[in-house]
Amino acid sequence: MKTIEKILLIVILEIIIFWILVRYYYLPKLYSNPDLITAQNLIIITVIINVIIFGILYFTKKTKFTNAFLANIILAPIILLLVLGKAHKTFRQENFSGGSFQYKGSKFSVFVDKKKNNFTIFKTDINTNETNIIAGDIELQNDKILLKSRNDEYLIENDTIKGIEGKNFKLK
Repeated sequence: MKTIEKILLIVILEIIIFWILVRYYYLPKLYSNPDLITAQNLIIITVIINVIIFGILYFTKKTKFTNAFLANIILAPIILLLVLGKAHKTFRQENFSGGSFQYKGSKFSVFVDKKKNNFTIFKTDINTNETNIIAGDIELQNDKILLKSRNDEYLIENDTIKGIEGKNFKLK
């Protein structure tokens, strides 16, 4: 097998392994435990692992994959960064929604956690910087999300939130 083919094989395997580990293991744990290992440390660990593998192959005279792992020392962090970005975007789209908008001197920020079935709305007065928080539970209804707090109900449908101060707002 040529070196290019070996590098491509390693890259394909890395993409698959990184996607599974990052998307289904790392990101869910990161959102529940923000003190988990950082992405920067993951990249450093990836480089160290590839240097160790390269060193083992080099010193055991297994020259078949030595050049491929030498190239992989540079390629692995790049692949990991790309996979982290795509997996993070996919994870957020599947588990969270939200947005912000302004209305009559107030800025509204809406955050919906679909996994925990709750929401938070931050209403900040632009002039005084005073913030009121509305929190509650959500109900998923097909393409609609019903937000229920102790005193209020809001509906998100087609990226539009209905019911805040009697107006409908398009989430950005």
